[in-house]
Amino acid sequence: MCYFIKVYHHVMRQPVGYLRKSKVTSDRHVSWDVQEQEVRALASRNGDRDLLLLSDWSKSGREAKTRLRTDYARLRAMLGAREVSALYSYSLSRLARSTRELLDLAEACADARVPIRLAKEGELDFGTPHGRLYLTVLAAVATFEADVTGERMRDAVRARRARGDKLGIAPYGYRLTDGQLIRNPNEPLEPIVDAYRQAGSCYGAARLLNATGSRTRRGAAWTSKVIGDILEREGVAYNHRPRPGAKAAADWMFFRLLICPCGNVMTAMDKRGPRYTCYRARHVPDHPRPFGIRETKLLPAIMAEAARLRVPDRVTVSEADAARREAFASRRMRVLDMYEGGLIDKADRDARLYAIADGLERLDAETHLTEVPPAIDWTWPPAQINAVLRALWERVELGPNLLPARFIWRVPEWRTPDP
Repeated sequence: MCYFIKVYHHVMRQPVGYLRKSKVTSDRHVSWDVQEQEVRALASRNGDRDLLLLSDWSKSGREAKTRLRTDYARLRAMLGAREVSALYSYSLSRLARSTRELLDLAEACADARVPIRLAKEGELDFGTPHGRLYLTVLAAVATFEADVTGERMRDAVRARRARGDKLGIAPYGYRLTDGQLIRNPNEPLEPIVDAYRQAGSCYGAARLLNATGSRTRRGAAWTSKVIGDILEREGVAYNHRPRPGAKAAADWMFFRLLICPCGNVMTAMDKRGPRYTCYRARHVPDHPRPFGIRETKLLPAIMAEAARLRVPDRVTVSEADAARREAFASRRMRVLDMYEGGLIDKADRDARLYAIADGLERLDAETHLTEVPPAIDWTWPPAQINAVLRALWERVELGPNLLPARFIWRVPEWRTPDP
């Protein structure tokens, strides 16, 4: 006798709060603290205490800027995957400033049976005709407010420029008052200048300031670039390189490929004995050591991993490429036909189209790799070797000892598996 057991896959759903603000200023009613306090209190009143808080700070809610809101994209993905039990926000305009985007979001929430609860407008009712009409009116008002605000801001900027006012964010040590730069007593510049004169370099000044707990206006650690900008603005003569910053190209094997355990890209230095270092360590006193390694120590692991490349025959790849592209195009047409025929909803349509787009990007990466030689001649010039390695891998993540710990292949299937 055979027994069949039916397994049910349960997706864990959780309440999500979403915060947004276009510009980070000392604004009153939409500051982070106010939004978070109101949203958490609203969730608590509805019995949702374990709230996942998502936010897009200094991001516009206009439709054209939606692609820049990474946490909003995560929210939409969670709705499509049925991972949200309730959506909380401060107001409708914090979710979006676009009628189309707000209605699409409401449709996705209705499809996933997720209530939208707002601290200002209350819980939205989009399950009835009257509720949908009310939501459409609110969305139109939010879009209208965004358009009017944008027009007023553009007019104000034009008027201030004509008057000769300073615009933008005041540099460290100053503040803008009535369009004029004046010294900010809360951001003294004397300790920065003194640190430079004591250390004798911008790097040394940054380390001294960071060691004392001093931070920039945004709470970040001081860097030599920021120190140099302040010294130049204050007319203090200092030694600096004529062209600071990362180079567009360099004659190094592992240029822009190695990732420090802290997440920073390792920088090449000293051509006589090629070495890679994390420049963040020069500014942050508590950066883990070591923060530099010679190229010769990295080379054995790099060569061993590169030897795992198995490039398929180029003709076979070309034929398969054409067939797969045609298959992707057919899939896309079927998805659109299913949506127009009412067989799938909008959220399902978008999820399927996103999967097709990801497949095409992956195919493009594989096609690019057909130009990679089947083997690397390590006597080639470093820049040529670097071009091949960066075609193979997106990045090489280093471990605590700064030896390669993980290779991120552009096409994992082209790597010979471990025995």
